[in-house]
Order: sequence, then structure tokens, then C-alpha cells
Amino acid sequence: MKKLLLMSTVAAIALASAAQAQVAFEKGTVSLNFGIISDADITLVDAESALAFSTGNLGFQIDGAINMITDFSNFDSFGSYGLHFYKPTANGNKYGAYVSASYFLTQVGAEAMVSVGALDIEGSIGILSADFGPDNIYNATIDLYYTVNENIEVSAGYNLYFDDANSEGIFRIGGSYMLPNSDLAINAGYRDQFESSIIDIGVTWSFGGNQDMRLFGDRTSDLFFGPV
Repeated sequence: MKKLLLMSTVAAIALASAAQAQVAFEKGTVSLNFGIISDADITLVDAESALAFSTGNLGFQIDGAINMITDFSNFDSFGSYGLHFYKPTANGNKYGAYVSASYFLTQVGAEAMVSVGALDIEGSIGILSADFGPDNIYNATIDLYYTVNENIEVSAGYNLYFDDANSEGIFRIGGSYMLPNSDLAINAGYRDQFESSIIDIGVTWSFGGNQDMRLFGDRTSDLFFGPV
């Protein structure tokens, strides 16, 4: 109930703000990713979509995902969703805040996206409220994306989850290849996550008028799934 009330309040504020400004759609993505766990007979499946809009001086992004854990005989699934509000700058950087939720956790925090030539740097810090474990868990992330050429990109990132007594990190590396003359990208990556090694493969379709824009990453499902 708290998660629903929080997300409903934030959505109402977003709609009220959008109603007073001219909203323009900028970019969207739809992705399907498979995470193969090296030491378990299960696969993580993440179907995710993100939509970014501009109101002129401000921007917002809406995330939604369906996450599944399967051994291909049984499926467990849950949904996650999020909202990002940010201030874009003239040089393409973005600074803002986010709120995200799934059926078992809620997260709020601050985030930024900074471009330095061919390198994009994304960082966030937030606090999670979960239905299990400690009352509050803190999360800090950093992701680096380097554009090799118009078709190839490589990336690396680290997520740190911690409370007063414990900490756990997720390290990942990856790359993507944009198919020539298309809006489809093939993704692949590796994660060292919660004492498991995970190989990620997937595909992403991008659409909209601002294809050079990088969207913020999902802040909820990456606890277990995460884009590659």
C-alpha cells in the first residue's frame, strides 16, 4: 500500500506539471534480456521499456519491466516501475531524482548523467525500503559507457548495496552492437553478482527523434536483473 501511494503521488505531480507545459516525446527503448547463471539451473528474463519526455526546461522518464525467474518448466515473475525527473543542461548532462518500486521494495534517490567526449558517466545514490531484511538499505551506483564508433559501445559498472552491518557489490562489464541501418542493438555482458557469475545476452529496440540521448538506467529490477 505504501509503494502504491508513493508512486501514485509522484505520478499525480508529474501529470500536473506536464499539464502546465508542452510535453514532447524524445526517446523510447524496449529490451529483452536473458541472464544465464553459471552455478544454477535457472535463467533470469527481463522485458523492459523506458520512455523519455521533455517539457522544455525539465525532463522525465517512465520505466516499466516484467522480470521472470525460470528453469523453463516453472516461471516466477514480478513487475517493477519507476519515474525519473531531471534537469538537462546545454551540454547534454542531466541531473535529477528518481523513485522506483516493485512488489517487494521501494527506492528513492538522486542521479546524474555526464558526458565527456565519447564517455558517458551515470551515477546514483538512493535508499531502499524492502519487505525483508533491514529497514533501510542504501545503494550507490556508477556506470561508464564508451562509444567506440557509431555501431559499437563498451561499458562497465558497479552497484554497492549496504546497511549499518553489511555490504554487497555487483560488478558488470558489457558491450552492444548496433545493427547497421537499423534501430536494433545486440547486447552482451558479464556480472559478478551475489557470489554468482551471470552471462547476459539481449536485444534493444530504440525509437524516437532523439536517438543520441542516453536514458537513465532502471533503479529497481537491477537488484536482481539489470540491463546489459
